[in-house]
Amino acid sequence: QTWHETFGAKRATLILAVLADKAIAEICGALEPISDFVLLPPIRGERAMAASQLAKTLSDVTPKLEYSITASLGDALAIARARPAPILITGSLHFAGEALAFLQNRPAAFEECDQ
Repeated sequence: QTWHETFGAKRATLILAVLADKAIAEICGALEPISDFVLLPPIRGERAMAASQLAKTLSDVTPKLEYSITASLGDALAIARARPAPILITGSLHFAGEALAFLQNRPAAFEECDQ
């Protein structure tokens, strides 16, 4: 199913973090049609793209899409939960694992895998 088949005209609040070796501009462009706001937390690891660098690419590729850099994934989730839109955590698979461990209240599980 596509986003629109599932959510109709609703646009998501994205929580986005990626590794620097990914196709960042393409990712940003693909996510624009389904989002109205993007939260950019830091991602762990030496290959991580800094949130400020991701914000620059996001604003270059999708200048109308609003975003905010957050200090942590926890902060991003708190902001997203306060919004009425569905929440989509996306980006690198690495970040998905980090987010899943955080949501399960098991951040140490991710730290063990990240070693």
